[in-house]
Amino acid sequence: GCFRGSEDDVLARMIGAAESIGCDSFVRVCSDNPFLDPTALDALSREYLAGRHDYATYVLDDGTLIIMKPIGVFAEVVRVAALRRVVAESDDPLDRQHVTMYIHQNPERFAIRRIVVPEQFDSDLRLTVDYPEDFQMCEEILKLSPGPTLGELLATLEVAPGLLAKNLSFSREHQKRYR
Repeated sequence: GCFRGSEDDVLARMIGAAESIGCDSFVRVCSDNPFLDPTALDALSREYLAGRHDYATYVLDDGTLIIMKPIGVFAEVVRVAALRRVVAESDDPLDRQHVTMYIHQNPERFAIRRIVVPEQFDSDLRLTVDYPEDFQMCEEILKLSPGPTLGELLATLEVAPGLLAKNLSFSREHQKRYR
């Protein structure tokens, strides 16, 4: 199956895709995150399903939402009804582009489950693919055959410390900003 929605309205496209298959919530995986951790994804899904949440995500120790960092190994879970509320409550084009931004910027309006990331790592870690340099680094990482979890990936990267140096300096210069 395939769903095609608006090229310019990601939020409407997500809602439309969910409605086309009759689901009330879904795991959102960004296509620029090539090292999705399946263990973390399972834990996130379990936490989401264990409560009545509108949204679930990982956070760093300081509370920073992982979606706001270019780490590239985590996903988020969102209730379709929460996304419909975003449509009803916001007319900001950025909320239409950054699907869950309104939810995490308005935590008093939504039931949000935050899970602290289980691994310790440099919070500037950049494993997402936004630029050609990111893609090149990810290709080099894959040549090292890392395991599927963040812990295994970090252990693999320890044997090649120079590999992340360029992306870490790039990450510190490039801050992900929505507003």
